[in-house]
Amino acid sequence: MTKLSDLLLVSDIDGTLMNFPAPIPPRNIEALRRFTAAGGRFSVATGRSIASARPYVEQLPVNAPCILYNGCAIYDFAAEKVLRAHELPDSYAGYLSALMREFPGAGFALMREREIVALSGTGYVREYLGRENMPILEEALTKARGPFLKAVMAMPCEWTARVEEFGNAQGWKDVRFFRTGRPFVEMLPAEAEKGTALIELMDLLGIPPARTVAMGDYYNDAGMLAAAGFAATTAEAPDAVRYLCRGIFGRCEDGALADLIEALERR
Repeated sequence: MTKLSDLLLVSDIDGTLMNFPAPIPPRNIEALRRFTAAGGRFSVATGRSIASARPYVEQLPVNAPCILYNGCAIYDFAAEKVLRAHELPDSYAGYLSALMREFPGAGFALMREREIVALSGTGYVREYLGRENMPILEEALTKARGPFLKAVMAMPCEWTARVEEFGNAQGWKDVRFFRTGRPFVEMLPAEAEKGTALIELMDLLGIPPARTVAMGDYYNDAGMLAAAGFAATTAEAPDAVRYLCRGIFGRCEDGALADLIEALERR
């Protein structure tokens, strides 16, 4: 039987740990305190930046480096240090130019570690990315200068599947596209997503997949769920995400992460 002290538990934030703007369910905080007090390692894996993940990390007994920017960086909040980072290739500008022509009504932005560059559709960018708690600069695509970790496209929810499909159908081998939330599609470096970042984190900590538990709720969590030894999700997750998981627990707002930890405690 695997002890809690042998495990690395990694959870998505939005839609899994909590539903923004609601607070983290107290059950989740209490369960995580029990888990880490028993010797377990806990981390979050999120599309959020250092600045916007910090308020949640500070409420939780996080005792392992965290996966941020949807896998483009691994950040150690205890040491205030980036341990691993992946950046968009130089070809990003041509790709974004094509996307902006195809979807002129969307908002387009580029993200560095500590600031956002709004390229177009600034209203969407400010509405949806304002929660990142970072400065938002306005620049034309031709003036923007990297390096950048990822590109974010904000749009009406009904557009996201079409934008993701279009991006991934272009044959651009050095980037990939993910729906990362109902109003978002992101363009990431080809080698970067939550799954590859989880593998990198396991390597950093010396923890094998068999002792790794991951919980997520959306399409951008799929790689992470596939990489973990035990994958779990919430009751509201799309069928494609549920299919990847051995454990399907309650609703996010009711403390689905606490349900998972209670199941681990009973093992």
